[in-house]
Amino acid sequence: MFQKVISLEKNKKEFYFLLLYKALLLLILFYSVYKLYLKSKLSLQEWTVSDWLINYEDGGFKRRGIGGQLLFFLQDITHFSLPFIVFLLQALFYGFIYYFFIKLISQKKIDWNILLILLSPLCLSYICINVGYSGRKEIILYALMGYLATGGVSRLKFIFVIAGYCIGLFFHEMFIFYLPLVISIFYLKTKKINSLEVYTLIILSFIIIAVIYYFGGEVNQGKSIEILKNRGVEFAYFNIFNYDKIEDPTFIGRVYISFSLFITELFFVIFQLGYYVYKFHKKYFKYFLFINILSLIFVAPLFYLGVDWFRWINIYCVLLSLTVLLMLPDRKKTEELFNHNATIKSFILITPVFFILFFIHIQYDASGSSLHGTIMYFKTKFDYLMGH
Repeated sequence: MFQKVISLEKNKKEFYFLLLYKALLLLILFYSVYKLYLKSKLSLQEWTVSDWLINYEDGGFKRRGIGGQLLFFLQDITHFSLPFIVFLLQALFYGFIYYFFIKLISQKKIDWNILLILLSPLCLSYICINVGYSGRKEIILYALMGYLATGGVSRLKFIFVIAGYCIGLFFHEMFIFYLPLVISIFYLKTKKINSLEVYTLIILSFIIIAVIYYFGGEVNQGKSIEILKNRGVEFAYFNIFNYDKIEDPTFIGRVYISFSLFITELFFVIFQLGYYVYKFHKKYFKYFLFINILSLIFVAPLFYLGVDWFRWINIYCVLLSLTVLLMLPDRKKTEELFNHNATIKSFILITPVFFILFFIHIQYDASGSSLHGTIMYFKTKFDYLMGH
């Protein structure tokens, strides 16, 4: 009897702790959506909006152009401003993403180790650290994979996800570089790899990429800014249409510290998740190693083609986190919320330290890899706080 009372008290405490954790995720979501709303009201727009407004009206069929055409259609029928429509889409997708993560956490037998990893600045807290570059098209991929990972399995669900992924390639072709992680989520959800759905996904994906590569034009063919200005959107200097692809092979060498840190941060999260899998879900450890080797080979060209390394590692870590969550056993309604895995004490220290260091790194990168610029950023913030 006494043992039962202790167990009930423990379950009650765990329930409230988990409730607070979910509330923290919702707080991150609401804060980030609010900041995105403020950005949508700026007179001059930057990356978070311009990325969505690539369109077919300037030069015809091109890579990433489907999003702009959809938004033009929505503007014509709603008469809302394009930045506000972009914000609504961002808020909707982020709502789905956090809903699916919270739902998946509720469906699995969890522990504090995985919950701490999910709060990593490269996973669920990334958006509040780097709002200026968040809300990009990868949120479509996050929402699709979150939907696939949660709930039951059905042919209709798989068809929806495959169709969504293939359409997503017309929003941004970089989805293809994460195909091994996408297939991994399919595999862990169905426990089989030789399914018609997976083969269909692979074949359609490469056909679409071939079509985009051979027939798609460049993002800006000369009239995009004028077309968007006529639709009420003006841009600051930094935007997708004003961005010249960096051909200079010495660029990464000149900012090697920042890029080296990005790679270090990526491997740190992979190591952290790998250690967790090895310690508590050892039967999946070889699979974890295999899928990471394959995924890193697949994603490597993206680091050469685009300099948004912080985005590439964020996408990788979010999808890898979903993969690891699917390795956890399902929880029955009558079972305890938490498993009996011991909390890795170093994780408690590492998570906040990593959060702070990554935040400093993001400011360092945003200041053009300038230590002086980074110091001035924090000095300005400190002076502002002291003034209030």
